Amino acid sequence: MIYIISDDLTGANDTGVQYTKQGFRTLVTVKPDKEFFKASAENYDVISMNTDTRSKLPEVAYEIVYDSVKMFDNMNKEYVYKKIDSIVRGNPGVELDAVMDAINAKAAIVATSFPEVGRKLINGKLELFNSKGESSIINVIDLFSKDMKREVSGISISIVKEGAYKIADAIRSREKEGFKVFIIDAETDEDLQSITEAARIMDIPPILCGSAGLAKQLSVYGRAKIRDSGMNNNEKVTLIMIGSRNDITSQQIRALEDSAGIPIVTILTEDIFNGNKDKLLKDIISQVISLLKSGCKLLAIVVDTLFDSFTINLKDSEQALIDSMNVAKTIGEIAKAICESTTVDNIISSGGDTSQQILLALEAKGIHLENEIIPGVPVGKVIGGITNGMTIVTKSGGFGKENCLIKIVEYLKDYHKKG
Repeated sequence: MIYIISDDLTGANDTGVQYTKQGFRTLVTVKPDKEFFKASAENYDVISMNTDTRSKLPEVAYEIVYDSVKMFDNMNKEYVYKKIDSIVRGNPGVELDAVMDAINAKAAIVATSFPEVGRKLINGKLELFNSKGESSIINVIDLFSKDMKREVSGISISIVKEGAYKIADAIRSREKEGFKVFIIDAETDEDLQSITEAARIMDIPPILCGSAGLAKQLSVYGRAKIRDSGMNNNEKVTLIMIGSRNDITSQQIRALEDSAGIPIVTILTEDIFNGNKDKLLKDIISQVISLLKSGCKLLAIVVDTLFDSFTINLKDSEQALIDSMNVAKTIGEIAKAICESTTVDNIISSGGDTSQQILLALEAKGIHLENEIIPGVPVGKVIGGITNGMTIVTKSGGFGKENCLIKIVEYLKDYHKKG
């Protein structure tokens, strides 16, 4: 069994789907659930667990991750993969400490790069670009050094280019100096493959930690069979639900609107905070049901702040986190009310908190991953709850090109036709 520990739902999905594409039976758990985990484990090759700790205080995140890893302490495991955000939001160092403590690991390799979506670590630094081409730099080595109780060292791209054995030699040498965690540069999938191979030739296998990019390379080392999805309908109702405020996502929804002429139902977030939430819910649900009854098969429900300016923050303020969670929970309530009133075949959800709250509101236990539509955008079927078997697509707010949503919608049309 392979275990993935992720701090949010979209991360659990986009990492788990790398294994699904290689034939592994992959289960995503919506939250740590020991009973569901043990009951389901024998039916899967990979379990990707969402701990929902990205926005938690460091000490809380540590305890949740530590306890989650201890769930499979006495179970057969090939390895544990610590999934972190590709732009290192949340508590990456603290959570890696928790995994290492729970397993009593001697060392860890960290590779944050995800070349397919343009995220590359060079000289221990990650350069990010917004839609205007403006860049910002994150020093990943410094970030982990500040967060962790273990000593952290970087491995440069020049060593990585020399191959797996050179990487392994560099790690062994620095282990003798007392370093336990190694942040390794990578700019291509080939670099990530070398890092994976280096881990496999180490005397004591280290914990592997990174984005979906590193997971993709790990996944090619095994094969298993995927169960038949068993889908068999023609026209399908698809809801796009966006709770993330991100300029990339706003471009994607505009591109889809221009391409398909879809109706966009807007959630006035101010009504959530000023006591008008019940009226807001009634109005939104009424609009959506009316559109669906009129024959609409594709529509988007978005927050009004989607089209505001957006700046990447590694840590939001406490009030911003509370407001964001209230919005996400409201979207979950909307999803539940709609699904209870009419048949919904597909939900496309953007944003980790949004996806999680939708699934919790639908009383889902997990997601059976089936494929990856484009890098970082997995598709699967809901397990349990009031929409058992419904197709769900999740994506991080900042993932994908302008035509991302267009490609997802096109994929779902073909996906159901083939079923």
